[in-house]
Amino acid sequence: MTSTRSAVFVAVDIGATHARVGIFSSTSATKPLSHQVFKISRKYRTDLKRLTETITELIAGRTLAGVAIAVAGAVSTDRKKILASGNLTDWVGKPLAADVRKQLKCPVQLINDAEASALGEALLRKERTAFWHIIWGTGVGGSLVTYMDRQPVVTAGELGHQILDPHDTQKPDGCGQSGCLESFAGGAGIERRYGKPAADLSEREWQEVCESMAQGLYNLVISRPTESVVFAGGVALNQRKRVQIVERLLRKNLKMVPAPTLRVTSHRESAALVGALATLA
Repeated sequence: MTSTRSAVFVAVDIGATHARVGIFSSTSATKPLSHQVFKISRKYRTDLKRLTETITELIAGRTLAGVAIAVAGAVSTDRKKILASGNLTDWVGKPLAADVRKQLKCPVQLINDAEASALGEALLRKERTAFWHIIWGTGVGGSLVTYMDRQPVVTAGELGHQILDPHDTQKPDGCGQSGCLESFAGGAGIERRYGKPAADLSEREWQEVCESMAQGLYNLVISRPTESVVFAGGVALNQRKRVQIVERLLRKNLKMVPAPTLRVTSHRESAALVGALATLA
């Protein structure tokens, strides 16, 4: 799909706590013409109404050529609905793409938020070497990015729901599994486990969280070594020194393959919008 002079495109990044909506002049644009952020209620009908109203306000009467929605959850192969989500449980199974298309009268496509963020990061960076892309925010997600003919290929998965401790006594999160990485290191999991937000953790508690994240990365890197791991998400962006601690722990424990370099994205929240937008091309 290509843009016309009057047509605009919308990319949406729906996380567990906030939604970011950007309007773009073309599917290859890297900066939105304008954007808005609103808080997610996690109630599907309420959030759907807010989403379509926000998009309508942003496009201001211009022709809407397409909407791409990155969402925190597993997406169906036809990219029309959410199959599973640890945090957006009321959204699961709902015809999100069809509902938005019905109200806005344009093509709509869904993409997993970790996949979108990884694709956007790949499109925005200069390097063309494989890397793991990890979203460390309210939840934990991730994708592997490789290249074919210098074009990024993203392999997404629910990496935050790998089991670290099958005997964990903490109540399972929305994925229904006990002891997954997200329940130990995700922002929502941290609050359930410690009874306070991540920003209020003690150094000892942060050490436990970092050890869990390092173990999760160990499992990824030992299965598919890469030179680097790029973090996005609120926890990583607001707790950069914790990423450095995770890197030290990973280097200490990883023996079989070279340890990757860990860094926090320089593109903040924009990568997921850029990645989602690219799916409309």
